[in-house]
Amino acid sequence: MNLSAVDMNASLRPRFRARHDIVSILGRRRYTFLTLFSAVMGVAIIALWALPARYMATSSIIVAEPVATIDASQPAGADKIGDPADLESQILLLKSPRILRVVADVPDIRAAVLQECRQTSGGFLSKLLGASEAQCEARAEQPSRVIDQLQRQLSVGAVGRSRVINVAVESAVPAVAQTLANGLVDAYLADRSRLWTQSRDTSATAMRDDLSRLERELHDDEDKIQAFRSENHLIRGTIAPIGTEQLSALNQSLVQAEAAKSSAYARLQEIEKAGQLDLLDDPTVAESRTIGDLKQRLTVLDLQIARLSSTFGPRHPAMAEFTQMRQALQERVRLELNGIVASTRAAYNSADALVASLRTKLASSETEAQSAVDQETSIGGLVRAVDAKKAKYAELSRQLAQIVTRKPPLADSIRQVSRADLPEVPYFPKRTPFIAGGLVLALMLAGMGSVIADRLDGKVRTAEAIAAQTGLPVIGELPRPGGPTLGRWLRGVIRQRPVGLAKAIEACRADAEFRAALAELAGTLLMNASPQRAVKVALMSPSAGEGRTLTTLALAMTLAEAGRSVAIIEADLRHPSLVGDMGLPDGPGLADILQTSVPIRPIVLVSGRRQLHILPAGQASPDATAAFLGPRMVEIMRWANQFDVVLIDTPPMQASNGALLLARQADQIILCARWGVCETADLAAAADELEQAGIKPLGVVTTMVEIDRQRQFEYRPARATRQRAPLRHTLADVS
Repeated sequence: MNLSAVDMNASLRPRFRARHDIVSILGRRRYTFLTLFSAVMGVAIIALWALPARYMATSSIIVAEPVATIDASQPAGADKIGDPADLESQILLLKSPRILRVVADVPDIRAAVLQECRQTSGGFLSKLLGASEAQCEARAEQPSRVIDQLQRQLSVGAVGRSRVINVAVESAVPAVAQTLANGLVDAYLADRSRLWTQSRDTSATAMRDDLSRLERELHDDEDKIQAFRSENHLIRGTIAPIGTEQLSALNQSLVQAEAAKSSAYARLQEIEKAGQLDLLDDPTVAESRTIGDLKQRLTVLDLQIARLSSTFGPRHPAMAEFTQMRQALQERVRLELNGIVASTRAAYNSADALVASLRTKLASSETEAQSAVDQETSIGGLVRAVDAKKAKYAELSRQLAQIVTRKPPLADSIRQVSRADLPEVPYFPKRTPFIAGGLVLALMLAGMGSVIADRLDGKVRTAEAIAAQTGLPVIGELPRPGGPTLGRWLRGVIRQRPVGLAKAIEACRADAEFRAALAELAGTLLMNASPQRAVKVALMSPSAGEGRTLTTLALAMTLAEAGRSVAIIEADLRHPSLVGDMGLPDGPGLADILQTSVPIRPIVLVSGRRQLHILPAGQASPDATAAFLGPRMVEIMRWANQFDVVLIDTPPMQASNGALLLARQADQIILCARWGVCETADLAAAADELEQAGIKPLGVVTTMVEIDRQRQFEYRPARATRQRAPLRHTLADVS
């Protein structure tokens, strides 16, 4: 078998590439898409019509509303600021069984639940499930059933990042939804107010009891203190801290007096040691303004006397007057100095007396203070306990005043923003969103279903997939004659019986594209054939219905019209079709020749310039496969050497092992696979089986190819579409 020509022919073919874009997938799976889309939209429309209308009523409350008169940064205002944790806690309280149990005990709520149950029990589904009015009345009388229904209908949630909580209830009856929503909020607010009042009263009562107990203890302790001080003459003991301060003051005065005494003594000693003249230069004396004035006047007078003496002489009469004035001034200085000395001595004596007095007073005060401290210490613990109790009493009084005067939390912490109104428009289902949602869902499911169906499609579609799975090239693509039609698609869906072989041959030979593809396939076979001997070609298929017999007969007619002598050997002994479908005369066939000594007499048909010889299978014989190994089969192959081309129509590979036996006696092997019907996995299994038997097929021929749909599966060059280019290898090239 010459494989180089096959490889060359395959390399000359345009390289097709599989199309996996979403547009191509939806295009080739349009019927799947339309079916799923119609089904989902139908369900959505039926649901919109059949589902009962539901109404929703919403009531709103606000949590932790800020109060302008309270500083939020202080502890007193800390509970006024809402936070996510507080909002979550209030939402849980609103949905808690305790609140729902309170709501279920309200007669109006039970009446609303009964009304809804009666209205919904009249529906088709409710009657189908056996609902009745008696069951509704029994449900309304059971709090647990009412609570379960409220939990199913209730929806509580915060509004964005605000402090507002919406309480929504949905119902089939608008008035019931309004009643349930308002009833739940009213019960929640009333329960919160009741709990807060109970908590406030309990706290106030406990604080009043504590204040009464502390007041009694204070009276008893103060009586004990007063009695102890009276017995021990410690009435002044309460000023023990003041006596201590007096001792400190006396110590400071004594220190100052001793310092003054020392200073006065030092001045006195200096004055007594200094002479009359030196006394004027003493710093202490110099501090006296009188002495300073007298010294200044003496200095001025001495200057005048000196000036007068130098002018008139020491014996001038005016000198006597100045001399007398000088003596008078000196006398005054002496008297002033004596006064200073006396004053200094008196200051010293006074300071000495003050020091002695302070020492005496300090000793007396120390004795008195020590006595008071010693006596006060014996009752100091009781005094401190009384002070602590007084502080605690004041704090409890302040807290009690805050609790008593504090407003209820509903005034500034939680309040109702709006009550639920009677809903007029159904909450569910809404026509436009419902249809839009159904449309989106239908598109999504139809698209997903189409993609999944395309992914799971293992049928023979593209040459690329065939080459990847089998390792074999596609050497021919025989199109479906007449092009795709809706009727043909419907026949494929309902799997009607196909038309007869004669009509199929007539339709195929009337189609120009089919004839061109068949001629190209014939040219490929002859390019790989040896001109010295007959070319034996076995046409095989994984299973029945792959177009193998049709391809064999059409290919034989094409070769005969091209001037080749052609013989067809129908080797499918289990399901022979040539004689019955083609209207050929009955007679012995291959099965008879293999099992008996009947001479080989083929049916001769005139087709074109040469005759077409057909050796039919004869009567159906499922046990004649083993005869392929006998000597009669050798005679048949020898008889076939007189023709240019011998086409062997083998049985399906899945039905008989005779296909492999016949393949060993052929020069070329062609695998036929019906486009869109044959599984790629079955085709790959057939190729593997041939390879294990040591047989290399020439390639794969796809039959009944829908050209228009094929373009949706693979990218094809423009010349490979409906307007086909001239054939690369036709019969004229190999004649």
